[in-house]
Amino acid sequence: MLNLELQKGAIMNTKRFTALFSSAMLLFVVSSTFAIDRGANMIDALWIQGASYNGADYIGAHITGETQIQNSGGQWAILAGISAGTLSLDARGDFDAIGVALGVKYYITELSSISALGSYIWNDSDLYNFEVGAATASFKQRLISATKAISPFFRLDTSLQFIEQEESYNVLVITANTGCDFAISDTMAFVFEGGISESDSVSGNGVAREDGWTLRLAMQYYWE
Repeated sequence: MLNLELQKGAIMNTKRFTALFSSAMLLFVVSSTFAIDRGANMIDALWIQGASYNGADYIGAHITGETQIQNSGGQWAILAGISAGTLSLDARGDFDAIGVALGVKYYITELSSISALGSYIWNDSDLYNFEVGAATASFKQRLISATKAISPFFRLDTSLQFIEQEESYNVLVITANTGCDFAISDTMAFVFEGGISESDSVSGNGVAREDGWTLRLAMQYYWE
């Protein structure tokens, strides 16, 4: 009986950790890649992302987009994103993660912007399935205009995540990111970005374990 209880406890801890980690991946995917810069009407980007979080590794591909809202003076935009990746837990195997996101962004100035994003991710393995929703607020500050050849930036994300499984709970995650755009033409740019995050459980019996780092590389295209 004791061994059975220990096995059940280990499985529940794995579920909680996997849910938290997967929602962190989606947070990085869709909260950070949007910017109507260079006077573009739309911006599309393909991202490759790798991350490490307390005994887990992740690699995934993400497609993100931003579309300027007409008659908004270039200050408002709609955000959208999809993601697909593989999460590998130490001694626990691999999990497939598919995510979607939708939100809105407001440009305070040419260099500063804020955004609000809702996201959802489905996680699947041979053992179990679970889902994660998140509401994320972000502030992004460029140091140099995106019209220049090199445009460094930093961004702060605050996300409330809703872990839905046998024992549901909520987690607050704060992420600090820094990166740089490198223009290769008037319509294309490479983007490099890295971030670190801290997390804390705010309700339920879940354990917040989203403390770690993420590195990302993107090819970004500007549609006039």
